Amino acid sequence: MTNPPPNDPGPDIPNPDPLPPIPGPNPDPVPSPPDSPIPNPSDPVPHPPEPEIPPHPGDPIQPSRR
Repeated sequence: MTNPPPNDPGPDIPNPDPLPPIPGPNPDPVPSPPDSPIPNPSDPVPHPPEPEIPPHPGDPIQPSRR
């Protein structure tokens, strides 16, 4: 067999030179504000704890009144 394996490009095919990055209209990267980080959708969303609702004084289902 004279054909090289599929994962081997062979010595005759040189690797192309990487192209330089094309600068956009604003070459300076815009830093994201630290006060508002971008939420990651894979992170679980913390739910605030539910406040304890005191029973209504006229509620008949109170163990202390039975």
